[in-house]
Amino acid sequence: MDLRKELAGKIEKLEILSPDGTQVIATGTFDRLGRDGRPRYKFNKAGSELPNGAIIKATLKPNPQGGHGGIRYIEIPSTKKVFNF
Repeated sequence: MDLRKELAGKIEKLEILSPDGTQVIATGTFDRLGRDGRPRYKFNKAGSELPNGAIIKATLKPNPQGGHGGIRYIEIPSTKKVFNF
């Protein structure tokens, strides 16, 4: 999964949750920065193993000025298509 360029170096943890948001069904690890500067993450499950409607939970690193970096959620409408966040 390729994330937006502005998230490079800001992700603390990347998970995929069940469609109802109650279970972690996959975890992501940083792979590399793409040529365009977008961070690329690989998951311990293939997209074909995930249900439609699964939710990406991105936990951001703490803000350098203090405070929690926040959490972002986004639904994956179809796991059969390439998904960029």
